[in-house]
Amino acid sequence: MKKNTILRFITLLMSIMFVIGACAVDSIPNTIAVIMVYVPMGWWFLFLLANPDVTIEQVLGKWGRD
Repeated sequence: MKKNTILRFITLLMSIMFVIGACAVDSIPNTIAVIMVYVPMGWWFLFLLANPDVTIEQVLGKWGRD
């Protein structure tokens, strides 16, 4: 597998985890939902630090509009 495919897959998983965690934050008062929000935010922050000129189309690749 190519490196970009792995990074896109991880980013997709982080997006799904963020949405699920954000939906569950106010439902159940526990720390798991909060962790499910902060971990993807950390991933995206580090990803954007490593790739400052990347666009959303480049990140999504075949899932984007190219």
